[in-house]
This record gives sequence, structure tokens and C-alpha cells, in this order.
Amino acid sequence: MHDIFGPTLQWIKDDYRSNRIRFAVELLAWAVSIGCSITMALTVPNPPLLALYPVWIAGCAMYAWAISIGCAITMAVTVPNPPLLALYPVWISGCAMYAWAAYTRKSFGMLVNYLLLVAIDMFGLFRMLIQ
Repeated sequence: MHDIFGPTLQWIKDDYRSNRIRFAVELLAWAVSIGCSITMALTVPNPPLLALYPVWIAGCAMYAWAISIGCAITMAVTVPNPPLLALYPVWISGCAMYAWAAYTRKSFGMLVNYLLLVAIDMFGLFRMLIQ
């Protein structure tokens, strides 16, 4: 069992040791983004945007990357009826790209974050499509 999880645990330790502040910020941003994505996925097509926006903005500010910002701006401009059907595929694609980037730089926190976001948001998109 240690052979399976040993390299992953070492990767987490190495990431933490390389930059503890970045690791903590990534962990906090992970909690924020995962919480918002779960809420969105479970409440589509009418997510509680007033409650989600402040938290999502905080998470985006921590990551400050183009797709996150682009989706946030689109959401802000189109409230209270954002084009979730158009935004979900863009967001999912961006998360998949971030997962690849995180893997190549060996950032465990960001890799897990973006893989989980892809899974959660694909679930949300699927729920939206079947409704």
C-alpha cells in the first residue's frame, strides 16, 4: 500500500517544503473553489449567485488566472441569468489545462484541485443538460 501512496505523499511534502506560503494559499483556494463548484453543480440551473460570488471572487483572486477571471467577468456581466451552458465547457477546459500545468510543475495541491473541479463541473454540466 505504501508503494502506491508513497510517491504521492512525498510529492505533497516536497511541494509544501518548496514554498509553504504558496502551499497554504493553494490549499485555501482549493477549498474555496471546490465549495463553489459543488454548490453550482448541485443547484444548476439556478445557483445562489449572491452567496457564491464573494467566495468565488476570493478564490479567483488567489489564482488570478485568465480563464477564471474570464468566467467571473462573464458571470458578473450576465447576472442574474449567466449563460451557464456556455460557461461550463470553458471552465471545464480551463481546469483541465490547469491540471496539466500543475502536474508538470509538480504542484500536488493545484493538480488535485483542478482534477476535482473537472469532475464536479462535468457533473453540473450533465445535470444541466438533462434538465
